[in-house]
Amino acid sequence: MKTLVRRKRRGIYPTEIKQIADIFEVCEITVSNWITAWYEQGVSSLFDDKRSGRPSIYSQEEASLLKSFVDEEPHQLKRAQSLIQNSTGKECSLGTVKRTIKKI
Repeated sequence: MKTLVRRKRRGIYPTEIKQIADIFEVCEITVSNWITAWYEQGVSSLFDDKRSGRPSIYSQEEASLLKSFVDEEPHQLKRAQSLIQNSTGKECSLGTVKRTIKKI
């Protein structure tokens, strides 16, 4: 009940929340949380925080080197994989080679 009173004071009614939820294909509670965060913390609360993940195997320089190996022989990814392994001493899968090239 308290939430409904706050929403009505702000001029946001459940039908509008439902419409927003339908547009973004999320639950109404998610939209309600967005609105609450907006009023409490401002626009910055709507941006995603930086997420942690597994660190990249190759540094930016190593990735550029890998890209140059692939550019020399585009159809020889296994050869590029072998060359980068010999020059850096780091092993990786062929899938990692492909993902690294796509990032650059």
